[in-house]
Amino acid sequence: MDFLSIYLQPAYESFGARLKAPYAVALYFFGVNPRTDPAEAFQGQCILVRREPYEFVGGHGAVRQYLNEDLKLAALAARHRMKFGVARADALGHVRIDPESFERDAHRFTIVSPWIGVRILLAALAFSLWGPACVWLIVDGHRVLAAAMAVWPAILLSHWYGWKLALLAPFGIYALIPKLVNGTLGALAARRVEWKGRVI
Repeated sequence: MDFLSIYLQPAYESFGARLKAPYAVALYFFGVNPRTDPAEAFQGQCILVRREPYEFVGGHGAVRQYLNEDLKLAALAARHRMKFGVARADALGHVRIDPESFERDAHRFTIVSPWIGVRILLAALAFSLWGPACVWLIVDGHRVLAAAMAVWPAILLSHWYGWKLALLAPFGIYALIPKLVNGTLGALAARRVEWKGRVI
């Protein structure tokens, strides 16, 4: 293996991150599939790379002008027929999750593939219908069904939040939507974004 992207255990350093990040990660894996297309799932949070292939493709200097520099690095590796992949390694370390990066990430996914960005956004919007569905069931007198619908997001997303904090899932569903909409529409409109002090 020449390039290996490592998925580490997420570390949430703020309440906002704990509220939105697990749902964002769930949507991410709805949009990409590391098994069928490791290039789309290549993340720059933690990369192991052999020196010779890295220097051959020009390292990060060759991709620094891109918002999705990690995916461009994987594309360079693929172009030169180098071996690359992704792997989970939760026990080896943690990666800090920053809620402020979610809009940039939505923008980034749409740059990689408009279908990925739009698919993630449509999934998020479909998921947000559970709130109106609960209200409709209550108004229509189906209180038992409304109660079941109210806890549905917590049950469905408990894998990502953990059982103790799964009740945060409904709030994460609505808190993330503005960032997803702004990021996806910004990418479709070719709007430039500021990232790490640079406008890209």
